[in-house]
Amino acid sequence: MNGNFKDLTGQIFGCLKVLKRSLKTNKHNHIFYDCVCIYTKKPKTVEASKLRNRVKSCGDTKDCGYAFNVKSISNTINATIHGLNGTIEYQSLHSMILRVDDLDNPNYKNRKDFNGNPDPVLLYKPWREDPQVFYDYCHSGQMPETLAQFEARCPGKTPTIDRIDNTGHYVPGNIQWATQQEQAQNRSSNVINPDMVKFIVTESVVNNKSGVQIFELLKTNYNYQGSINPVYNIINSKTWTNIKV
Repeated sequence: MNGNFKDLTGQIFGCLKVLKRSLKTNKHNHIFYDCVCIYTKKPKTVEASKLRNRVKSCGDTKDCGYAFNVKSISNTINATIHGLNGTIEYQSLHSMILRVDDLDNPNYKNRKDFNGNPDPVLLYKPWREDPQVFYDYCHSGQMPETLAQFEARCPGKTPTIDRIDNTGHYVPGNIQWATQQEQAQNRSSNVINPDMVKFIVTESVVNNKSGVQIFELLKTNYNYQGSINPVYNIINSKTWTNIKV
């Protein structure tokens, strides 16, 4: 066995969960793994190198929304002559693909649902396959605000795509334009929510309370169990600067 062999058993690539090393081999003695699609439950045996770099699903385009073999990110989104290079919409799609396909990003690949089952963040297949479909959706009126409305609301800020429900996927009905700061505020790891921020700012600015006093009020009123440091950062306008009173 190769001294650099790394067992992939238990890992998830796209929608494929690795069950065990396969008995299958080829003339080059390449390693294969027996996998199962976490959505369709269909088995698939995949060569290890392809599993890490290319094959992401069982291939069932009818029942598995992730059924798409990614040869490379650049080839995937440049396969169509769309003329969208340089647009915010195209750049945003590219960023989404980078996020969900990043094997080193546990926030997207190793996520679990409430029952502890694998729930990797997915990207709507038609958007991945054709940037024009994503571009058209952005201009369909189905998003909470248009790109023009975002630019009017946040002049000079770079628009990014954020999931409305942070526990959901990049699919129609669950994306919106947001600043980087708004994205950070929407992360599930953020303990302090916008209502708590308004409370902190009001108690600090209007009622002139200290950070320690506000921290104690947060624990009493909101059952806040986090650190006091975010409280000081908000009071000193280092974070959540878009919240005013």
